[in-house]
Amino acid sequence: MSNWLDICIEYTDLTQDKPLNEVLYQSLRFVFTSGLVSPGERIIEKKLAQTLNVSRTPVRLALKQLQNENILYYVPKVGSFTKSINKSELEMVFETRQNLEMFVFESAIRNISLIELEILWKNIEDTKIAYAKGDKELICKLFVQFNSVIYAASNLPVITSLLQHLNGYLHNFRINSINNTIRCYDAILEHEQLVQCLANKDFKQSKVILQKHLELSSKTTRETIFD
Repeated sequence: MSNWLDICIEYTDLTQDKPLNEVLYQSLRFVFTSGLVSPGERIIEKKLAQTLNVSRTPVRLALKQLQNENILYYVPKVGSFTKSINKSELEMVFETRQNLEMFVFESAIRNISLIELEILWKNIEDTKIAYAKGDKELICKLFVQFNSVIYAASNLPVITSLLQHLNGYLHNFRINSINNTIRCYDAILEHEQLVQCLANKDFKQSKVILQKHLELSSKTTRETIFD
């Protein structure tokens, strides 16, 4: 495992046009939830600020936000430490997500509009192009867009809000799993099959494809984190 400071530097882009504490929060959140830093590693605010050549205030704000999300834990007069990924909690997230996704997709089949279908077909086309170019960041964004269109079509705002929260938790793991190029391409093809089910109002086939898609995605994420 590389030095945690080196990893933080590698994954922090200070050229982004965003508030500094937000840039630091997003990059550190990715680093500390992706298995790149060993559990129990002490994260020293002063060292991190000096290494990144920024003031301590935005670093402190970013670390505080990560503590509030239970990604780091704080020991008074000692500092922040990385937490281990809770495997049982992750399994509950997978199970809950799968149950909600199945329910939402069934509702989306009933309610999806022609315009939303057109957006999804365009999403598939754009994702294939991004895959051919090896643009993993864009693929991840397009996967999020794919889900968002289906969630909107379902007309279930409370349930989809819960799903978005769960997907936010899984987001950083998903970035890593996209490095599995075979699984990534298979996921794109599964998305394409799901759009066809939406277009055909095919409830039966959609359940088979969606269950397979979610199970394989969860399996890849587990392997990314724990293997």
